[in-house]
Amino acid sequence: MDAFAYVYVPRFAVACESLFRPKLAQVPMVIVDKDQQIFSCSAAASALGFEVGQRWEAEQAPKEVVAFGSNEALYTDIASRFIDTLSAFGTQLEAGTQEGAFLATNTWPKRNRQRHVQQIVATVQRWVGLSAVVGLGATKTLAYVASQTLKTGESHMSMSELSEPMLRRVLLTMPLSHMPQIGQQDCVALQQCGIENAWDLVCTPHDWLVKKQLLQVADVQQELQGHARVSLSHESLQHRTLTYTQLFKPAIDNEADLLDPILRLAHKAAMRLHKERLCASGLRVFLTTANFRFKPRRSRTGCLDLKQQTSDPLVIHAAVRKLVDSLYQKHYRYQKAGIVLTHLSVPEKWGSSPSDAMLSLSPRVTTRWSEIPTIS
Repeated sequence: MDAFAYVYVPRFAVACESLFRPKLAQVPMVIVDKDQQIFSCSAAASALGFEVGQRWEAEQAPKEVVAFGSNEALYTDIASRFIDTLSAFGTQLEAGTQEGAFLATNTWPKRNRQRHVQQIVATVQRWVGLSAVVGLGATKTLAYVASQTLKTGESHMSMSELSEPMLRRVLLTMPLSHMPQIGQQDCVALQQCGIENAWDLVCTPHDWLVKKQLLQVADVQQELQGHARVSLSHESLQHRTLTYTQLFKPAIDNEADLLDPILRLAHKAAMRLHKERLCASGLRVFLTTANFRFKPRRSRTGCLDLKQQTSDPLVIHAAVRKLVDSLYQKHYRYQKAGIVLTHLSVPEKWGSSPSDAMLSLSPRVTTRWSEIPTIS
């Protein structure tokens, strides 16, 4: 029986860019971060040999390839809409990344589950404008694997419905490096021992993993074998603040270069609020120079009342921009920055089952002419 569902948007950043540029949907496209590394690429770009993590060389790239810089504000807004849409299908939801979220299926109807999955996919397409796929499994890891092995045109896969030969074939196609539950160091250690994919891990003796102190990998192995070891992280935070900080090496003296990583911290904080089903009404931002290496020295903190309880990334981003603009001063080299969300609380209502009336509405980013009511 499938206990978990992983709702996933393939090539999330590219899908967000194509949402506002429909003509580029079939064009080779890459998204490049500030370090000139490709962190998302379209299927057409992958067919030309581009891969995530590859360094972007604009001079050597074919002319038909379109490149965009990272737009974190856009991705955060779309991710927020995506998570809000999924929250209508169950309160037990874990949003770990922008492109995907886990749902518990224990509240789903026992009959016509396939129809329920199709309703989720259709609602995400209608409300957010993105094409999602759903992986189902007895454990979170199996649900994740199912979502990653879907072929073009398929909307969902249930691992429990696969025969043993088909299950083996699916696990053989899943490299360990593509599983976020396994860290890079553990992945390298396993590959040195000849364990390359998920099926190799399933066949590895459990006692050997424990002996090698690969305890997290051992839990992943148990999950791949159908034994749940990781539950949804939907418990609320007990503390009253949420803090994210970052050190800069080398130190930063330009406001634009300083704002980008702080907005990334704001995105992480907003996603954490969604994950824990919390809202915040206060914000603090601090900027600090190195204590001894550079002069002059400066350490400043700004506070802002958000006026109402919110977990909206756009509201938090706007507040962070305002505080950074007020705190930043030229001729200082900042080595550390951070944000603190304060006065956390649990909202009275956070999503419910979608009704037919809700499904007839469209809170998507772009509106179609056919969706606008007309009076005859």
